[in-house]
Amino acid sequence: RQVGQSALAPSPSPQHCAQALRKGVCAMGLETSKPSDEDREFLTSTLEHTCRIVAEDLSNADVLLVCFGAGFSADSGLALYKDIAELEAYRGMKLQYHDICQPLWLHKDPELFYGFWGTCYNDYRDTQPHEGYDILRRWKDELRRGAGTEIRAQLGAGLQEQVALDCAWRNAGNVVDVDADAGDAPPSGQPPVSSPYTVEGFAGAFYIYTSNVDAHAFDYFEPAEVRECHGNTEVWQCGAEPQPCCRQIWRAPLDFRFNVGPLDMRAPRNPKALPTRATDFQVQAVGELIATEGIDGVSCAGRVRRPYGRRAAPLVRLPVQRQAARGDEKGGPFRENWPRCPACDGLARPAILMFNDNLWIDDDQQEIRWIAWKRAVRAVAGRSRAEGRRSRVLILEIGCGANVTTVRTSVERAARQFAEEATVTVARVNPDFCLPDKLALPSEHHRHLCLPCGGLDALRRIEAHYRAVLRDRAEDVAEEPPSLPAAGRRGASSREAAS
Repeated sequence: RQVGQSALAPSPSPQHCAQALRKGVCAMGLETSKPSDEDREFLTSTLEHTCRIVAEDLSNADVLLVCFGAGFSADSGLALYKDIAELEAYRGMKLQYHDICQPLWLHKDPELFYGFWGTCYNDYRDTQPHEGYDILRRWKDELRRGAGTEIRAQLGAGLQEQVALDCAWRNAGNVVDVDADAGDAPPSGQPPVSSPYTVEGFAGAFYIYTSNVDAHAFDYFEPAEVRECHGNTEVWQCGAEPQPCCRQIWRAPLDFRFNVGPLDMRAPRNPKALPTRATDFQVQAVGELIATEGIDGVSCAGRVRRPYGRRAAPLVRLPVQRQAARGDEKGGPFRENWPRCPACDGLARPAILMFNDNLWIDDDQQEIRWIAWKRAVRAVAGRSRAEGRRSRVLILEIGCGANVTTVRTSVERAARQFAEEATVTVARVNPDFCLPDKLALPSEHHRHLCLPCGGLDALRRIEAHYRAVLRDRAEDVAEEPPSLPAAGRRGASSREAAS
């Protein structure tokens, strides 16, 4: 059922599935699956119908999990993996993205390292997220209340703390069942690191899981409902080798910017003028940053656009630093163009998972919240199933391609886990790789929908159908004849009995 065109079709015929199998379009699981030209034509021709199905599932969903990758940020004007290093400076050094995005450059060539990551940092800080974030926020606010309340209660009852204990137990070398999947354990082999900020409250029926490192989700969503599986450029760590001096991670100041040469894309340690403080940005209040006019960056990653203008309220939902980073008496970790570790005063690096990187310090508390949320969803769905009703989970995956497949793998794992107790729909949005990667047995409780288009395009289409579905339901309710009150019905029954 989940091969080729049948991955989309609501009711595929046996003949259709057999034909797809004979054509050999079911080579999934070996690598990211790409539809054939014939399959793509079919999927494109039925795209509007598929968006309608997703909208109907959204209107009935108890839980909405949104997962996105680089393709989602591209709609904001940020560069894709293949484009981010498309600059003359890098071509002259014969470097591509996979070559530059490695921690070895921190000590081998710091100017190159901070030039690359400083440019990414500046671009993310400057670029306004696209309207798809607003659409997702509206969907979150309109979700059914029941499941969200139960999930928060489950987390508040101590599930999150229990997951933390389980993870610490495993990291100490013991064996523990964390969601029956070793891939759900925190990546480090040490006790969980403290988060750089305090998170209050619990997630409900909505969650964001992303491999993007731009931190744009915090302009719209609460930190308790966001998991960044590769970190983000706003959080930094010690860059010492062969091991970081500490497991502290800390936030970059809201008013900091990197000074990067526009031609050579290099960041000198102490440039003559650092465009870092109130000359470029005015901090109006805690968590709020207002961009001033006339500060277009002189350097940016390859093919960066800003179709939505300047970022209006960066990180407005992200809490302030839990405590002041050590080393403030020296001017702080960001006192120069090369950030320093507040503990050892050595070079610092963004807490991002790079290629060939075994020194990354993840925000383990964020990972613990993600695992605990999945457990809570399954627990609530299990109780609902025991009462005779399956919960409905919609997983919307956007812009996750073949370069880095972390999100795709996590989506398919979560779908299998949820489908044990709930009815799950996975809607994969990707213009090139919308098919499932892992072949699953047909199940009435787990289906995969293919949307071969861009992320923002898909959200606009689904949103239009979603509003139409809600209008149709409202009209149906309005057209239903009013029922008599209970007392009136009892009186009628009495008269009928008397007659």
